[in-house]
Amino acid sequence: MDRRGYVEAAGLRFTEFGGFAPAEAEGLPRLVAEWADLVVEREEPGLLTQVLFVPLQAGSLLAPMRDQLVEALTAVAQSSRTEALGLLLLISEEPLSREFYDRVQQLTYSAGTVRVVPWIVDLAGGRLFGHEGPPFGLDPDLPMLASPAVERVIRQERRAEARRRRPGQMPWVTVGLAAIIVLVWVAMTLLGGSIAATESSEVLIQWGAALRPHLIEEGEYWRLFTAGFIHIGLAHLVMNTLSLWWVGQVVEALFGRIRMLLVYLIALVAGSVASLVLGPPIVLSAGASGAIFGLLGALLWYRLVGPERHRIQLKPLLVVLVINLGYGLIASQSVDNWNHLGGLIGGFLAAAAVGAPVRGGLPLARRLLNGVATLLLVAVSAATVAGAVELPGSSQRLVKAMSAWEAGRLDDAQKGLEAVVKGEPDDPRLQLALAWVYLDQGRVLDARSGAERVLALDPGNEGARELLQFIQRMGTGR
Repeated sequence: MDRRGYVEAAGLRFTEFGGFAPAEAEGLPRLVAEWADLVVEREEPGLLTQVLFVPLQAGSLLAPMRDQLVEALTAVAQSSRTEALGLLLLISEEPLSREFYDRVQQLTYSAGTVRVVPWIVDLAGGRLFGHEGPPFGLDPDLPMLASPAVERVIRQERRAEARRRRPGQMPWVTVGLAAIIVLVWVAMTLLGGSIAATESSEVLIQWGAALRPHLIEEGEYWRLFTAGFIHIGLAHLVMNTLSLWWVGQVVEALFGRIRMLLVYLIALVAGSVASLVLGPPIVLSAGASGAIFGLLGALLWYRLVGPERHRIQLKPLLVVLVINLGYGLIASQSVDNWNHLGGLIGGFLAAAAVGAPVRGGLPLARRLLNGVATLLLVAVSAATVAGAVELPGSSQRLVKAMSAWEAGRLDDAQKGLEAVVKGEPDDPRLQLALAWVYLDQGRVLDARSGAERVLALDPGNEGARELLQFIQRMGTGR
């Protein structure tokens, strides 16, 4: 096949099967317009790809041509706020020399949102040589479109697709996690005697839900982990299991099984910790949503810096995140938003630590850095679940205030409870505890006012009525 026949055949493949269209000649850089046999381009959300068919006769003009292309793509990227990729297909009808091959590799350019990648089309040998470097998120279909021996490439793609469809490539980690969640819920239902058993606080706590501040008081920090496998009611189970299936298999395909599992577990703990540190002091928490948000955080990291990030569309991912976070704000009384946000951040950091597989492997220094970062996150998560790390927050302050009250240190109890009540002024349980501390301090009027605030928040509160009756009996006695 000569150069003219290749350009016609490959150009047809790019336009008919790749979604490309011929670029407008007046918008091309001078050297590109002068030397390129054909220029095609494709616009996708967040990405412009240009493919240049250039004969090797351009010789010493290749570097200036690359520079002009970089300048043009940079202007497009800045004006459209998108990423830009230029693929230089350098066509050779003569045998290649090693010297020229090495010189072509130096044409690779990557800075910010602009990349230029050189490929050599060896028509004499019917081969396509890619550049020696990271894939830069290249569409895996491009080699087939650009190949001078397309039938051979198609056969290779079919074999690769067959390998991808083997049973061994099933998202087993995602399947396993979903199965554990479902089996735990089924066991809770059967042993509890009814479907409603999974909505019982007693059953949930028995199976490992995270009750604050009980888990701090009893040192049961392992509940920060086990709570991620327990769900409250059938609707909660179905929603999280489906979400795990939809997101988990994508993350597992991009990161691999071990990395996906590490991201999931680290995000699970991160979400529980964020909820404990930043959430209300008294709450019963359960569910896998923090870990699932962690998987979304991993996808966000992959889309920003992953090796094939253009395979994930940014806008749909952001829409999913905004909808889920927005729903959490609307239904804040029933949704643990701190758990979701903590899981999202934890998953993002975990993905950055474990990294993603790269064709050809990563440099040794990068592998070591990823390994150290992953071990650090795993160690911190394990230490937290083991109770070796004292976590701050309103639950911790509440536990210390109640301990001070039991020990007779009323001033410490008062200050601690006032700090907790300031953060949660609408919780009648906290208001009632503070009112009793006031009474123990002899501050009868403050205790009465506290009990009245409790009744304003919860008119049927028996504890507040008992406190007022007790105060009244004290006054009658005097």
